Amino acid sequence: MCFFRLAAVATFVLLRFNTATAQTALPTIKSLFAEKNFTKIVAVTTENKSNGFLNDTLLYYRAFALCELGETKRALKLVQRLLKTSPRFAEVYFLKGIISSTQENFAEAVASFQKSFKLDSTHLKSLYNLATAKGMLGDYKGAIKDLTDYLKCDSLNPDAFYSRGYWLEMQEDFEVALGDYNKTLTLKPEMVEAYFSKAYVYYKMNKKEIFTESSPNHKHLKEADIQVMVKKYELRGKSGIGMVLIAEAMNRNVEEGSYWGTLIDMPSKKVIYTKRVIGKAGRFGFRNDWAGNVKSDFKTMKKEFMKWD
Repeated sequence: MCFFRLAAVATFVLLRFNTATAQTALPTIKSLFAEKNFTKIVAVTTENKSNGFLNDTLLYYRAFALCELGETKRALKLVQRLLKTSPRFAEVYFLKGIISSTQENFAEAVASFQKSFKLDSTHLKSLYNLATAKGMLGDYKGAIKDLTDYLKCDSLNPDAFYSRGYWLEMQEDFEVALGDYNKTLTLKPEMVEAYFSKAYVYYKMNKKEIFTESSPNHKHLKEADIQVMVKKYELRGKSGIGMVLIAEAMNRNVEEGSYWGTLIDMPSKKVIYTKRVIGKAGRFGFRNDWAGNVKSDFKTMKKEFMKWD
């Protein structure tokens, strides 16, 4: 599961402009943050009091940038300093939770996200990440409850439905999990993980209609079938040439998956070119089988693309 990292700096409360230097630097730092140029943020800020950058706002940006760059120990030191000067600043506890999660210290992450949400009940990313941290600790019921509360405030977030579906799946509540995965795909049809998860849930529910022991069915689609599928796509307003990988089947006996790499003229929905591509499975678990297939197929297509005619 993933944590929301780039958080509520859009709702950032500016604190303690102690120096003219800090006030001058802040617009530049905010611009760099919007560009996700974290390396530059670290380069133009400092932890040295003498040059005037040491105030809560700039330190927070620096700590967040260090975290994004994977320097969690340095980031945590700044967070601990900020907690002394701004103990009621929700964003700092949120960042501490992100760092703890990155370090896989999920118990500490839960405590930090809870504190952040207690200080600011509108800080929904704290609530979302709290659910994820609880789930990672095996508290699936707690994770599901927090995500349900989150969805009451943000009912159009596909990631929240996907996450709740995942924890429902882990709790083996497959029917309800399937409903959340379907909702995820309604809101975000390009979310590949949800298709894998939905297939896995069908597998666990022993849905016979999507499984067969007949190997010939591994390659059952024809080029004409691909055109029919593409005609059903919602491509209104799209222009140019699109590419899609259409899953055909996965054969566990030979550990490979069959897909159709397809180029589409999006305005007309005409299939320009389509070809079956075979990829090797990931071997470790149902989801990784499919993910391994996709990765293998993309490598094959990259090698063969210029030969397609």
